[in-house]
Amino acid sequence: MPQVTVAMPIYNAEKYLESAIKNIQRQSLSDFEFIISDNASTDSTEKIVRKLAAQDSRIRYYRHSHNMGAIDNFAFVANKVNTPFVVLAAHDDRWSDNYIEALYLEARNCDESEIVVPTVVLEHENGEIYKEIRFDDRILTMRGSEKARALLMNATGSWFYGMYKKNALKRALNEVITYNYVWAGDLVALTPFMLNGTVSSASAAVFYHRETGVSRQAYRPVTFSERRDVYCAFAKMTIRSLRRSRLSTQEKLLMLPYLVGYVGKHSCKLRRIIRTVLFPKSAERAASRKLTIR
Repeated sequence: MPQVTVAMPIYNAEKYLESAIKNIQRQSLSDFEFIISDNASTDSTEKIVRKLAAQDSRIRYYRHSHNMGAIDNFAFVANKVNTPFVVLAAHDDRWSDNYIEALYLEARNCDESEIVVPTVVLEHENGEIYKEIRFDDRILTMRGSEKARALLMNATGSWFYGMYKKNALKRALNEVITYNYVWAGDLVALTPFMLNGTVSSASAAVFYHRETGVSRQAYRPVTFSERRDVYCAFAKMTIRSLRRSRLSTQEKLLMLPYLVGYVGKHSCKLRRIIRTVLFPKSAERAASRKLTIR
């Protein structure tokens, strides 16, 4: 019986979808379930998935009759998971061939961890690599607020595509639903795990994040009100996660200065909010170029 599910929520994913699915199909650990949730795509996404699903019994394909929004599509696919562990997949990124196996071995052997994160490699759309982000294994020897600070300081949104325990993923996505924004939603989901120190790493698993710019154009806040609202919402969710964490009262107080920098780094930098006040026309032009991506 499979112990792992790969969960891939998609919308209008035709450009990279077939290569992404084939990348997952050739994983060294081959005994897994593969759930794809199509958010009413209007391009050739359905045709691509149905062709590949007909050749692979591991794939379970769901197509929605209407677009339910990106956040609800993630929640939908998470609720379809029946295995103890689940790894999220994106249609425009790729994995090392041992990705699932390396994450699973660590997740299975580390009871305290609720998420296992990979090594992250950032690459341009043409495949040119420009940055590698390795997990600092010294963090695993730390405890309490020291470990929480180190995790927050080293966090990257690509950790969101690590391997979760099933119920941990559901809790993470509930955080994003409460937050109600796509921008920085990955860090909102990860914050409770980092504050509680329930994060481990499998450095042999490599996640290649392709920078296409599509999500940035679609979801990045550009006007003053958008940036203000996202900043405040992210800050509120971060403080809520801190209050609910296992840290002692003293440790929570020690964390506050670090959280100010964390919120500014991953939601909207204050200088960008100020810039929209000083140069509102520039922000309006940027807003007019935003795409509708689900």
